[in-house]
Order: sequence, then structure tokens, then C-alpha cells
Amino acid sequence: MPSTDSEATATTHYNAPERPWDRGLRRISALFGMPISPMLDWPFSEAQINNYFAAKSSTMTGYVDDQTWKDLGLAAYRGRLATPASTTTIAAGTSIFGQQALHLRLRAVQTPDARQSSIARIKNLIADAPIRVALAALYVPLRAQDSEVSELLFTRDAPSIPTWIPYSILLPLSFVASALTFVFTPYSLFASMWFIATTLCIIVMQQQMSDPLDFWNREAKSLRQMLTTFTAIGRPLNPVLSVDLSAFADVADYAAQVNRRITRTPIAGAMPLVGDYFDWFLFTNVRHYAKCQTVIVEERAFLQACFDMVGNLEADLAVARHLENCKNAEEPIFCWASEVSTPSFAFTNLVHPLLEKAAPLSIELSDKSAVLTGQNGIGKSTLMKAIGLSLITHRAFGFCYADAATASTLPVYVSLNNEDSLANSESLYIAELRRARELLALADGLQGCVCLIDEIFRGTNHLESVAAAGAVLNRLGKNATVIVSTHHAVLAPLLANSFTSFYLRMQNDDIQTLSLQPGVLSEPNGIALLGTNGFDASLQADAHAVLNWISQYLAHPTEEPNILN
Repeated sequence: MPSTDSEATATTHYNAPERPWDRGLRRISALFGMPISPMLDWPFSEAQINNYFAAKSSTMTGYVDDQTWKDLGLAAYRGRLATPASTTTIAAGTSIFGQQALHLRLRAVQTPDARQSSIARIKNLIADAPIRVALAALYVPLRAQDSEVSELLFTRDAPSIPTWIPYSILLPLSFVASALTFVFTPYSLFASMWFIATTLCIIVMQQQMSDPLDFWNREAKSLRQMLTTFTAIGRPLNPVLSVDLSAFADVADYAAQVNRRITRTPIAGAMPLVGDYFDWFLFTNVRHYAKCQTVIVEERAFLQACFDMVGNLEADLAVARHLENCKNAEEPIFCWASEVSTPSFAFTNLVHPLLEKAAPLSIELSDKSAVLTGQNGIGKSTLMKAIGLSLITHRAFGFCYADAATASTLPVYVSLNNEDSLANSESLYIAELRRARELLALADGLQGCVCLIDEIFRGTNHLESVAAAGAVLNRLGKNATVIVSTHHAVLAPLLANSFTSFYLRMQNDDIQTLSLQPGVLSEPNGIALLGTNGFDASLQADAHAVLNWISQYLAHPTEEPNILN
């Protein structure tokens, strides 16, 4: 969506909570040409963004596993949704809450009702630009937060509160009593020792709570802003919303009430120096901390629901903004996909959204798995990634990157970038075997899934690679829809009982005009590349002689071997 002046204005001057002295500091700094503005879109780590999913995944099945996430580049794709590359205005970012919701939605299985509700809301947001502007303005303060709270709300146990906190009020009383004793009685030595002992106790206790308080203050800021944003979303907006936010409105007042319970007193917030002395001598910060932990335990279910609702709405907003950019040709084309219950799919002019000038391809697969062959560098791996990503976006948000699409919402698992690992003492072939074992286990535990495998078992010799691949793919194909790209053309006849065959080819030697054809590649280019990379003609001739014999003997048998049943 091209940014408008009204959008930039609406999101630059947001209604963030402001301390009494902030306005004065802002005016003074402006006089010297140094305006104060919050840092937006804090660079959170992948581990922090993953916390929300990690908390939810213990009760899920069929979610995107770690290797699929890595091989499909879904972290980079999530970043594209959160901040479109073509947009530079302040309205483009997404807070940690929205990023975590996007992460969860890309990895997890939603209930049908939740998915349909989200799709309807995304469509309404795409159609109503003023609403996107109004909601984006409400989310800007959340983007200024530098702490994530999903771990606090979903996984972390309540901290143990020191037993002395309820009695901490006795220390300031002791401090005052020792001072009075020193001034008004002759027991000055006793009073001095009493004063010193009380001061040391205060120092030790404050030091004991220093780290927990510092950590809590950062989390509390994000938590309070989450509740503030939740309450603001639940209030009537101008323009009038076409998006149903009644769930926010129903409990907006209660969210404000909980927010007040975890907010410091006006004195502590408005008078920093006075508040610091109150904290140090009267332990107001420590007692407030203990009170807030109690509130979080009591209201954990409500706070979790607030977190879910705030994050999911922002995720929908980010997706709507991204798809509006697609409509304006600033991003790849998309379509709302038709859903089928069988493990089949059909894409017309499918592209990969993270690749510029990607060549569109059409593919349809039903009932059977598929063996995909093609020349080196023609785009087999890219096609596999494009299929995997669109299947996941369809399951998460209902759309695919194609002119038209039909797909299921079954789980997707891939094996595209296996590598050897010195750290784990794992060779390439051992890594491939481990991943194949994982895919078999995943497929056995589900009622249907899609598995995408690129260059299976390239880490061992040709004969054993074909043998192992044939056995694994035959077993995997009984419980999953499999697409495997390979240079082993002999796999096509070996798996003909349950796999169909496609090969990828260029039309008129133009890499931008690719098409999928039924059958097996008959004109590989591996030997032709010898000539373009400095090898002489006699060496190429020897290679051709070997290839001709192998091709006739293995790739095109007179009858299907029918070994694997």
C-alpha cells in the first residue's frame, strides 16, 4: 500500500503515555535541534520472537518444525510481512506482539473458526484504508517497547517473593526512630549504631531486589502499554470501524482496571526525585513489585487473552498492508485460495515472494506424489520453496502467491538444505538420513501431510543413493504427499506405482518462461556445463559415452521394474 500523508501523520503523532516532565524536555531539546522521539521497532532476536510459539507448541500437533522453518526461509518472510521492503514510512513496522503472532500463525495450526475469522478481518482491512491508518496509529506506542512479555505471561513461573517484604515498612520506621533517639535522647552512641544498622539493612535489601526490579520495570512497561493499546482499540474510533472489534470493547474497561493495578502511584511517576527517595527509604518499589506479581498470578488468563487479541489483530494488520502492496504491484501477486480436504494442490503462475522477477510456474498435483527432474540451475529448488511457502501462507492466512490456487491446510515439512556439521560430528549423508527418519515419523503420526525433498541422498554414492531414496520415498508416500526433486531419473520408473513424474524445462531457452511437463528429463545439462567451465572436448566426449550407457541401461528400462510395492 503506498503510504499517504494522512497515514504518516496519524502514526507519527501518536497518543503515547507521557510523563509530566516529557513535554518540557521535548521543548528544550527542540530549541537545540535535537527532538526527542521514541525508538521504534526494537531489534528482537529470533529466540525472543519464538517465545510465544514455544509456549503454545506444547499442546499442538502438525506445526512447522525447525528445519522446515529454516529451509523455507520463513524468518525472512515473516520480516517481509512485518516491515515491507517497499515501505519506508513510520507506519510500516510491527511491534514485538505482532511479530510473535505472525511467527505463531506461520508455524501453528489454527482452528477453522479462528482462521476464517482472521481471513475475513484481513479482507476488511484491505478494503478500508482509513481503518488501517487508525489502527496503525494505536499500535505505534507498542512498537517503542524493548521488552517482550510472552515468557512472563505464558511460561515463566511466578517469582518467589522474599518473606521480609510485608514487614519492610518497619525499616523506615526504625530509621526515623533512630534519628529521633539521636536528637532527643542522651543515648547518641546507641542511636548512631541503630541508625547505621538500619541503613545497612536498607542497602542490603534494596541490593537484593535491584536486578528483579530492573527486569520487572522493563517488562511492566510493555505489559502496561499492551493493556493501554487494548483499551484504546476497544474504544470508539474515528472513522467508524468496519472491522468487528467487539471482543475488545466488551472488556476494555476491565483491561484499564487491571492496568491501573500494576501502575505506580501518581507521586512516584510524576516526581522522579521524590519517588526515588520513597523507593529507597519506604520500599514502595519493592512492595509495588510484590503486588504486581500477585495481580499477574490472579489475572494470568485474562492477560494471556489480551496478549493473543492484541498480537493477532496487529498480525492481521501487517498481512493486510502486505497484500495491499501486492495489489499495487509493489509485491508479488496473490490470490485467495480455494480449500480442499484432500492432500492435493493446484497453482496457476506460482511465484516466490522473496525473489525479484521470479519466473511464474503452474503445477497441479492430486492423488499421487511426484518425482521432479530438470537441468542444473533451472529452478527446481526455487519451485519447491515456492510451493512450500504458499502452502503455509494458505494455512496461516488463506492466500497464495499465484494467479489462482487450490490447496489443503495439511501440515508441510521440507528437507531442502541438509548440510554436514563438524560441531555435531554429522556428515552430509548422516544429516540426510536423520531428516528422512524425522519425516517418516512425522508422516506416521498425522492423517496426511505434504513433504518436499530436494536432491535426496546426495551425500553417498549413486547406486546406494538411488536404493535408499527409492525405499524411503516409497514408504513416505504411503502416508504423505511427496514432491522430490532429483537428478536420479531412474527413481521415476522405480516409484511409478505411487508417484507421477514431471520435468522442468525452459521454453525457447528463456529462463523466465519455465513450464512443467509430464515425464522425465531426457536432456540433462551436467556435461554441457563442462564445456562452459573450461573442460576440453575430449573429456566431454568421454563423459557422454558413459552417460549414454547409463541412460539406456537404468533411466529407460524396457519395462517398469515393479520392485517396490
